Amino acid sequence: SSSIPTELGRISFLTRLFLGNNQLQGTLPSELGKLKYLSLALLNDNSQLSGTIPEEWEDFGSSGLEELQLTGLDLTGTIPFGLCTVERFQIDCDADICGCDCGFC
Repeated sequence: SSSIPTELGRISFLTRLFLGNNQLQGTLPSELGKLKYLSLALLNDNSQLSGTIPEEWEDFGSSGLEELQLTGLDLTGTIPFGLCTVERFQIDCDADICGCDCGFC
């Protein structure tokens, strides 16, 4: 029921991150962009996570991330282009976010 610890970005060989369906709040930490071996990240259904998707997440599409779930969050801004190549990328498209298949800013 708190924020996502930025220290998770220091776990060099983290491959799977399951944080969906909690009561997390705050913003998505840019430090997670350092996780080069991450293959699965489930952050879905944390309605109090808000803000933008960090630009540091841009390389997830080329680093082997296979699934990223960001549905049920209160996100705004532009989706980093690199995330559009993640095989199973899920996000709620609405008027507050654009990029990938959600339209253009």
